[in-house]
Amino acid sequence: MKKNTVAVVLLFSLSFYSQEVKPSDSIIKTKEIQEVLIKAQRKKQFSDHANYTFDKEALEKARHSKDLLTTLPELQLDPISNTVTSIKGGKILFLINGIEASDNQIKSIAPTNVVRVEYFDIPPTRFVTRADTVVNIVTRNPEKGYSYGADITSAFITGFVNGSAYGNYTKGKNDFGLEYNINLRDYDNRIVDKIYEYDLNNLRYRSAEQQNDHFGYTD
Repeated sequence: MKKNTVAVVLLFSLSFYSQEVKPSDSIIKTKEIQEVLIKAQRKKQFSDHANYTFDKEALEKARHSKDLLTTLPELQLDPISNTVTSIKGGKILFLINGIEASDNQIKSIAPTNVVRVEYFDIPPTRFVTRADTVVNIVTRNPEKGYSYGADITSAFITGFVNGSAYGNYTKGKNDFGLEYNINLRDYDNRIVDKIYEYDLNNLRYRSAEQQNDHFGYTD
């Protein structure tokens, strides 16, 4: 049985971000075995992972840390889900200073607070059953600051909406944050082509039909 779905989508997106932090540095030293400069990035290759750092121009152009991640050659931005994915496929796990983080938490980090990004194409042992790729964002420790933002991607014709909003406040070693995500699908005129093929008594049968149906869900 083959089933094809056709939809026309008109996209509109809007986003805003604001960040203010006062940093104090915190960096862990490791043994370096290779170094190469790639555009606005500096890549250091280790036995089990690669480290990426960014020059001043790249940090100033980025709206948030998520923009930095999409410049890595191994990562890309999925325009449908608006999330960062691996070019090799599979599940990807994001960490901030070794702690699992959501997409909005990544966006709440000011680019100037990013010390480096650690990319593991072979996950560390504790994450090996949970992900195919691990990305750890190592940051400076802001003594005091805040960040907030929102973004929305909408297809007016088909009633598709992806939206999120977040706010984060840091003081000393304490961090407080809120985030909200919504994914809405509500389309009453989806065109579906259904094709059925089967063999019966050494004869090949095929039937095809086209119908309109409703497609919708909310997360």
